[in-house]
Amino acid sequence: KYEAYTPSSDEVKAILNNVKDTKYSIPFQLGVLGLRRSEICAATPADIKGNYLKINKAKVEAEGGYVVKNLTKTTEGKRDIFIPDSLIKEINDNGCVFDGFPSMITLHLHKVQKELNIPEFRFHDLRAFYASYAHSCGIPDTIIMANGGWKSDYTMKKIYRRAIQEDVEYYQKALVDDLLKAKN
Repeated sequence: KYEAYTPSSDEVKAILNNVKDTKYSIPFQLGVLGLRRSEICAATPADIKGNYLKINKAKVEAEGGYVVKNLTKTTEGKRDIFIPDSLIKEINDNGCVFDGFPSMITLHLHKVQKELNIPEFRFHDLRAFYASYAHSCGIPDTIIMANGGWKSDYTMKKIYRRAIQEDVEYYQKALVDDLLKAKN
């Protein structure tokens, strides 16, 4: 059974910093926002309306290569994702969201993890990081589900939402401070 590793926010920031000013900057930023590789590879600058990236298609493997299909993994996968002006500028300057195949993104992630001495995890695990981080920030589950394109809260909670180690440590210490330290 695959034992998923959930990266810390510092590890995610180190990865984003490592890929800055490369062709992988945009896909990694979108991955941290909960997008699937197939959605990232199918997105184009024409999908941007204001500060929103319309997610409504996927680049998937087909006989003889990859094709872009006008569908997402689930009906809820069709959604609009808020992206900052800096990312819009980067996409427009680049002329595309990502010019490549989904597997190239994962291969580059593993290369960066090795360079930074970060435990290996799949690009798809950034969706789990997104769900976990958003939850730790107090974002309601219904919003996390809508942004991530999850059909049910069961899937989002059971598979994607994990405890982020920094939060575990913080709350463990807070509990100890509250319960076990003498009050003056």
